[in-house]
Amino acid sequence: LLQLAIAICVIFVFLVFENTANKMLGGKVFAFLGKISFSIFLIHHFVIAFFSHPFFSWICPCTGYSSAFFITFLLSLLICLIVSFLFYKLVEIPLSRLLNKVISIVFD
Repeated sequence: LLQLAIAICVIFVFLVFENTANKMLGGKVFAFLGKISFSIFLIHHFVIAFFSHPFFSWICPCTGYSSAFFITFLLSLLICLIVSFLFYKLVEIPLSRLLNKVISIVFD
């Protein structure tokens, strides 16, 4: 019930402050996240499996659950964004260009 109330409040705020929401969602940060979103989708499972879980298991006995969760979350997010950006630049863009060339050769 609490999640529903929060969701309704967020929707209400976005409706009331539509211009502010459009400026915020249309900013450079969200444009960047939109560009690398597919890479994030592909990468995040590996970050969770090969970094987050082992790191959390290692740091939790030293710091406690809440601190370990927060630290692991922030580091995992940072790693995911960096690796996703590199994947986007080094794999996704070149493959997209290559595919466009192949399509233009085949269908022209």
